[in-house]
Amino acid sequence: MAKKRALEEESTGERREGGEGKRQKKGFSVGPANLPDGTYRRKVQKIKKTLIHKAKVKKSYAKLKARELELHDNNADHPPPPPPPPPPPPPPPPHQAEAGDAKKEKEEPPSTTNLHRPPRQAPSTHNPSPSKTPHPNHHRKPPPFTKESAIAQATHRERALAAAQRDAKSADRERARRIMAKARGPGGARKLGRESVVLLERVKRIVGGGG
Repeated sequence: MAKKRALEEESTGERREGGEGKRQKKGFSVGPANLPDGTYRRKVQKIKKTLIHKAKVKKSYAKLKARELELHDNNADHPPPPPPPPPPPPPPPPHQAEAGDAKKEKEEPPSTTNLHRPPRQAPSTHNPSPSKTPHPNHHRKPPPFTKESAIAQATHRERALAAAQRDAKSADRERARRIMAKARGPGGARKLGRESVVLLERVKRIVGGGG
């Protein structure tokens, strides 16, 4: 009889455990479910969305904080490498190099051979031919390499902007690393006040980008 009673108790316990395991969790609810469509129902839905958004932010903050603490512990053992040096400036466009060479040639003193040249002949007094006279409506040709110069200048500006953005991101990472390093007390205790500033900024950027 004792064995039979023990077997019955075990079977009833298993049925109870199985029934509890099959229970489904109820959904998140705010206010009564039988509200009619109107101002109160919209207000309840708005409160529910706000609470869900806050819960998501809190969950993301907890995940990011745990990840940052893990990375900080790893960086304490292996410090990050120094940032790479900025790229060298691009070479000047070809037309600028030619202009520099022409300027150097103008600045050079005249050679001694030019001092003994014969005098030039006086210009003739007869009227020039009509084909050689400049036409007032004739437009001058644009200087060469204008398009290449504009492209080179645009490329130079883009590279300078990219380098400035890289330097700014590197400075932000270095500042965050210093703040996280200062958040450790002398006894190894973390100061959550300093860590939360950096982590909250990153959570806001993540939530704002996702929205």
